[in-house]
Amino acid sequence: MMTAAELSGLQNFVLLPLRMMTRFGMWEEILAEPVSDTDPDFVVGFSHYARGMALLRTGRAVDATAELEMLRARVKSPGIKPYIVWWNPASQILTLGALALEAELLHADGDETRTVALLERAIVPEDGFIYDEPPPWSIPSRQVLGRIHFEQGRFVEAESVFEADLAKYPENGWSPYGLAQAL
Repeated sequence: MMTAAELSGLQNFVLLPLRMMTRFGMWEEILAEPVSDTDPDFVVGFSHYARGMALLRTGRAVDATAELEMLRARVKSPGIKPYIVWWNPASQILTLGALALEAELLHADGDETRTVALLERAIVPEDGFIYDEPPPWSIPSRQVLGRIHFEQGRFVEAESVFEADLAKYPENGWSPYGLAQAL
């Protein structure tokens, strides 16, 4: 019989619909999804990230901040430590989620310096993930950073970030679009 920790990779499959809704900006659908604190830690943690993004994108930054705090608490919970989502520690994946959500909240507040710093910090653990399909994280930090640079009119920086993403993931369909916009 396998333990819950040994089966933890299956949590990634449970999350696929929520991950794709987040990737494609289906904010109302995310908010309609039920969340239960009795679900496994990784599922609950990612749900807090997804809900935080949805709340932020629907104009509820205060509620999104509360989701960030719940996500951070889940990352620190002792129950998350043994979980590996295929080859990557669940706590590291959720830590990346907390960095990404915090960066988006800072961006919404207009704090571009801290936004860029957090996203650059998020790239490091993301680059350390062992490749999997689907990838351990749904929204690559470089793509978000490229978008932020583009939105701020820093086209050379956006170009550089999208090119770096394409060097790492040449089959990626999102970064050529961002690169074309930056150019």
